[in-house]
Amino acid sequence: MDCKIVITCEKCKCKAELSPPTWMEANAYTCPNCRERMPADYWMLLKNAIGALSMVPNSCDGFSISVSESDLNLDNRTDEI
Repeated sequence: MDCKIVITCEKCKCKAELSPPTWMEANAYTCPNCRERMPADYWMLLKNAIGALSMVPNSCDGFSISVSESDLNLDNRTDEI
């Protein structure tokens, strides 16, 4: 799936976009403006999630697939998937 992720640095409010070729070999994420570094454990989670998502096709068997921002607060979910 072709996708991009927008990351906003809370320190300087800079926004940066990541797409698969940009981050595939990166070992860390650093804000391009203020050089604030994302915590390594969050970077690895994000990198793994984007990597898995990039392997999903844009369409298959009559369905098209896209990703959009959600207003759901997933930290407080009580339902099971």
